[in-house]
Amino acid sequence: MTVILILLGIYILYKVVEFLIPIYKTTKRVQKQFRNMQQNRSSENGSYNGNGNSKEAPQPKPSTRDYIEFEEIKD
Repeated sequence: MTVILILLGIYILYKVVEFLIPIYKTTKRVQKQFRNMQQNRSSENGSYNGNGNSKEAPQPKPSTRDYIEFEEIKD
């Protein structure tokens, strides 16, 4: 009886490990891809000169109006 329980425990442990290893590998691969994407994005958008200023022209600030101006037309 003890031998059967030991074999059953080993089998269950094997199945759990067999399930967790692909999850671990996939997680590492996704983390690596995210790091690569962040590095690519920072290298493309983060071109800085020695003073820490961007080489590109600054972007204009968006309008702070929350409404659209219009004129009423009378019939």
